[in-house]
Formats: sequence, structure tokens, C-alpha cells
Amino acid sequence: MAIEIKLSKVKDDLFCKSKWWGNPDISDNFEFDDSLMFVCQIRCEDLADYDEDNMLPHKGMLYFFCDIAYYLGFYDDFDPQPSAFWDKDAVKVYYIENVDENSFKQVIFDDDYFPQISERKIEFGVVEDNSPGNKLLGNPFMLEYEDIPSPCHGWMNLLQIDSDDDDDYNLMFMDMGLLYLIIKPEDLINKDFTKVRGYLYST
Repeated sequence: MAIEIKLSKVKDDLFCKSKWWGNPDISDNFEFDDSLMFVCQIRCEDLADYDEDNMLPHKGMLYFFCDIAYYLGFYDDFDPQPSAFWDKDAVKVYYIENVDENSFKQVIFDDDYFPQISERKIEFGVVEDNSPGNKLLGNPFMLEYEDIPSPCHGWMNLLQIDSDDDDDYNLMFMDMGLLYLIIKPEDLINKDFTKVRGYLYST
């Protein structure tokens, strides 16, 4: 089974919580690629009840950054990543094992550089492996694993990001496509997220 990601606007304080959009909450010594847009942070403790096969970390924080500004309508300032495989530097996933809210801070990006989207609270659930929507693990919707060619044949889905819109954003991967962040199974076992690749599928 896959882990469903359900988004909602709330007035809750989401500092160091699982959230989509907004700004990341990081430690002082945390270094990341600020040329990529922040997509979400996952508080790994939230996954324990839904990760039936114990594949993901259940402690710490996962951060996802992607080159997706073009697909949010910033056509003048950003070039699109291609269908199929994205450049190696177009997706970055970071993992911090220990989260100390007293030493963490929120990073605010330049308003003129990235789209500013209100943060969404993430709630998790269990869905079928082949489900559409935003999810962790499971099978890529509309794409068979065996259709993922070299150099990533045999890799698995880590995060599926679906085309979506709301009152302050319109995320469109070509014509209602999906972006899969894929990982080698052995890298996931070893909690090594340094080689995650992006794969865009569009009908």
C-alpha cells in the first residue's frame, strides 16, 4: 500500500511539522540548493502508522526541493525540465535524522524569485499502490516500473507529485501529468536520498 498525502489550509502553527509549500524549517548548519523550489517537508514520525512495510525513516525530517517553478506558471524566469528524466540537479531530497525545534529556523525565500504559496498541512492515509494524487511509495500512476528505462530501470517511487490547483496556485505538469521522484531500493533501505531522480510523465 502507498501513503496518501492529503493537503489542507489551516491556521495551525506548522513549524517543524509535515507541510506542503510554504518555507522549510531547518537547522542552522543545514545546507541546501536554494535554486530549487521547496515542495514539502515530512516529519517522519508521522509516517510510522502508515508505512506498513517499514520502508521509510520513522525519525527525523525529509525535505523535497524541485525545479518546478515553470510548471507553476513562471514561464519567463525558468525553463521547463523535459518529459521523462529530469536533470540530476533538478531534484534534491534531504534527510535530517534529529529534529530539535529549539535550534531550527524557517528559511524565507526571495518573494521575487519563486512563487509564494501558502503552506498546507499534510495528513497521511493509506491508499492503493496504483492511486493517483500526491503520495509516498506505491506504484507510479499511469507508468509501469518496467517502462522506466536506463539509467534508472528497477528504481521505485519515493514521492509522486500530481498536477493540482487551488486558490493561490496552479501546478500543471504539461497536460495533467505527474512528477515521480524515484530512488534505488537499496538507497532507500540505507536512507541515502542523495541520488533521487525526477521523472515526468504526461499523456
